[in-house]
Amino acid sequence: MSVLDRFRLDGKVAIVTGASRGLGRVMAGALIEAGASVTVTARSLEVAEAAAAELGKEAWGRTLGLSVEVTKAEDVEAMVARTIEAFGRVDILVNNAGINIRGPIETLSEADWDAVIDANLKGPWLCCRAVATIFKNQQSGRVINVSSMLGEISLPDRTPYASSKGGLTLMTKNAGA
Repeated sequence: MSVLDRFRLDGKVAIVTGASRGLGRVMAGALIEAGASVTVTARSLEVAEAAAAELGKEAWGRTLGLSVEVTKAEDVEAMVARTIEAFGRVDILVNNAGINIRGPIETLSEADWDAVIDANLKGPWLCCRAVATIFKNQQSGRVINVSSMLGEISLPDRTPYASSKGGLTLMTKNAGA
């Protein structure tokens, strides 16, 4: 048995937020390659469906593209329900969706702050909340929250982003306790 065989995810179902590009797309592709069925999300349905179709070319129907605004509870709950409807279960949640608005603190608006905190902290919290009962009832489930070193260190002009990622790191520790 090869090392990669030990990481097979055949029969598992994953949700990856912000999976239409960048790290999210790479993570979704890796999960599919390992055998998982994957719900690929983006804000735009067309973008999510296109990414799911491309990622799933050789996945034999094991992808689903959904439009999700992770800052809205009803979207998140619908995402989980649609995933279960399509694949029968959910085993893995990858909270990857996020944004970064940079600038000196005195130039950032309250709306800038709210947008970053909502996308990077509230969104993962809503997603974790949406799968918590499912994972507890299954007595299994995995959550991967994509944070950043900026949640641990400081750089100029990144107060909303660093604050959101620092909060996400602590939320992850607390949710797993």
